[in-house]
Amino acid sequence: MKYKFSLIMATQGRDKEIGLFLESIKQLDYNLQEVQIIIVDQNDVEKINLEEIISEYTSLNIVHIKSKIKGLSYNRNIGLENAEGEYIAYPDDDCEYYPNTLKEVEALFQKNPESNLILGRIIDKSGNDVIRKWSKQTINITKNNFFTNVSSITMFLRSSKDVYRFNEKLGVGTYFGSCEDTDIVYRYTKSSRVVYSPKIEVYHPHPNQDVSVEKVKSYSLGFGGFVKSNLDFHTFVLFFKVLVYHVLKLVGALMALNKNKILRGWNSVYCRVKGFLEYTKNERE
Repeated sequence: MKYKFSLIMATQGRDKEIGLFLESIKQLDYNLQEVQIIIVDQNDVEKINLEEIISEYTSLNIVHIKSKIKGLSYNRNIGLENAEGEYIAYPDDDCEYYPNTLKEVEALFQKNPESNLILGRIIDKSGNDVIRKWSKQTINITKNNFFTNVSSITMFLRSSKDVYRFNEKLGVGTYFGSCEDTDIVYRYTKSSRVVYSPKIEVYHPHPNQDVSVEKVKSYSLGFGGFVKSNLDFHTFVLFFKVLVYHVLKLVGALMALNKNKILRGWNSVYCRVKGFLEYTKNERE
């Protein structure tokens, strides 16, 4: 392999955040000549011209690819086709790496030669958990516990001819708008040892808690599609548990007569079922 790491970023609608990510790469406690950065750019150049930002980082090994087709999974797969690293990662266009992120990843891969996928956690600059409460313990990820330990920006994969591509029917920019990362992790649990380590840390800003109804619909459809595309005993049990959880939340919203929560709760349940029913396996590319 030409590089140790290939960092694949599919981006749309952001510019200054790209600069912040590249600044974080410059601060890595790692040999930057061993790092390839692939930016798959879905922006209209008249609105956002990333070349102006990228040109400020000539010391980094950056591959800038323009893509006319929108979709997170599709464009990550374009990046994967151009990756020349021993290890693959998929940073978001609004995340940053900490100085020791790649060093910890490499050490963990060397310690676990049988693992083809390693996961980490997301924290803010004060060390607080972001998105969810992350375990402080190292965990072997299995079909039974994968769902609560997944985020695409903390996935690091060992490159091989068998490295999994993203399911292009799942993820932001598609009808089934989520769970493209969940799908990857679940498939790896079937073929490889998967390890979660709290030592691997990635920065991401705290998300807006006021999620729109449209996002609820999209995320829920994605979950249903993910379960259908990987249907077995474990995903069926997961589907049942998640549905029960959201039904109970909906009941609570009904009892409180909270219209916004009722609307989101209904769509959380309905669209998960809808996604499951509408997804067909031959839609995977």
